[in-house]
Amino acid sequence: MQLIINASNLNLSKRLRRSLSNRIVKGLSKLSGRIRRVQVSITDMNGPKGGNDKQCQLKVEMDGMPSVLIIERRASIPQAIAQAVVRTSMVLKRKLSRARQFDRRATHLAVADLTSSQAINA
Repeated sequence: MQLIINASNLNLSKRLRRSLSNRIVKGLSKLSGRIRRVQVSITDMNGPKGGNDKQCQLKVEMDGMPSVLIIERRASIPQAIAQAVVRTSMVLKRKLSRARQFDRRATHLAVADLTSSQAINA
């Protein structure tokens, strides 16, 4: 899993960058085998004015599936990252579950078609 962190209107220290990276990797670890790339964009929307203006945007790219984009806005960078990781994990698990259900139905239908065509030919 490739992790790219970009910051706009912010200076991220090496320590904070490492902490955010660890939180993202840990939060998505169960799905890391399926994830190709995670792009994180952190922005201070209002600059020094304050408020719930730290925005975290997570874009996750997986093999064979469309990208997932989650945007969270909170008062602090760690809060925004934490909530974005939780939401991203839930969305990815739901998408993978639906994809597995679709694959099972397609396999079941193919077996049913094969069985019925064999019964007709017999």
